[in-house]
Amino acid sequence: MSSMRQIATTPTLKWVASKAVSILRDDPNIGAKRLQNRLQTYHKCEISYDTVWRVKKELLKRFMANGKRVLSCCLGGRPR
Repeated sequence: MSSMRQIATTPTLKWVASKAVSILRDDPNIGAKRLQNRLQTYHKCEISYDTVWRVKKELLKRFMANGKRVLSCCLGGRPR
């Protein structure tokens, strides 16, 4: 019987963002720690708090930028 070593890799920011985007759309007020716990539980991996915090910050910034662009178009203004 041979034993195989499992190679653990740290998830990339891009991978974490792709998994976190749907959670943040549903609940943009979720904290980074709770988001980290949900991602780790569902995807069975270890994700550092710093990675989750950076992803959350960047995604929320993008959501806000898109919201302002959409809002300005609806009010008759030009998108910035």
